[in-house]
Amino acid sequence: MVRPFIRIVSLLLLLAVSSDSRAATITLGASQDGTIYSNHINRGSGGGNALIVGTNGRDAPRRALIEFDVAGQVPAGAVIQNVKLTMVMGQLPTEPEEFSTIELHRVSASWGEGTTQQQNPPNDSFGGMGQGAPA
Repeated sequence: MVRPFIRIVSLLLLLAVSSDSRAATITLGASQDGTIYSNHINRGSGGGNALIVGTNGRDAPRRALIEFDVAGQVPAGAVIQNVKLTMVMGQLPTEPEEFSTIELHRVSASWGEGTTQQQNPPNDSFGGMGQGAPA
């Protein structure tokens, strides 16, 4: 099975702000993101070009971590009325009967993004990201 690669585009928040309830829209990019690998617990990809989710050919899970600084960007007293997460799938499974479902779960512990697998010079390649690199 081919692992899906995703890129975070934005988190769009529709807010009601201040006492006159005027609407505002805020677009946030991820404040940090990275990929963790269950079969390589000391490896990661914090600076890579994409996030990897799903499993590899040996059913070893890969999980993407994404953080948005909502509290630091939403005005005090604002009420969030709607949220839209936009992601772009960069690679899909190759078998026609396979499909990809991406689920979201809250992360309850702090983590650091780091610069593991950062491309220099920057490029759009996903190559070499499947196993991570020493964190």
